[in-house]
Amino acid sequence: MYGAVAALSHDGYVRAPARNEVPCMALPERPPSAPAASAYHRIIAGSTIAVMLGTLASMVLGFAREVVNAQYFGEHWELDAFLVAAIVPTLVFGVFNGSLVTALVPVFSGYFAR
Repeated sequence: MYGAVAALSHDGYVRAPARNEVPCMALPERPPSAPAASAYHRIIAGSTIAVMLGTLASMVLGFAREVVNAQYFGEHWELDAFLVAAIVPTLVFGVFNGSLVTALVPVFSGYFAR
């Protein structure tokens, strides 16, 4: 073991751990094996690539949407009116979604931690 850690007992006194007791914050006896670390890095890399591909697809589809809108509407006022009308609910949803996430994530995290 890397060293003994003192623990606070239920009555409030600091006591040394027993000889065979492993402290909660103790380091493992040996580091994880190389294949486990390699598999972990592969999972992280795969997740990163999935997010990158999703972002790229979203950008390409958004560009295609703008091309189609420009082809059908050109520089007419109808497209401007549509874009303004689409921005308002998106903005309201973003504000409410952000506030709900900010308020509820800490509450639920504390609830599920118990």
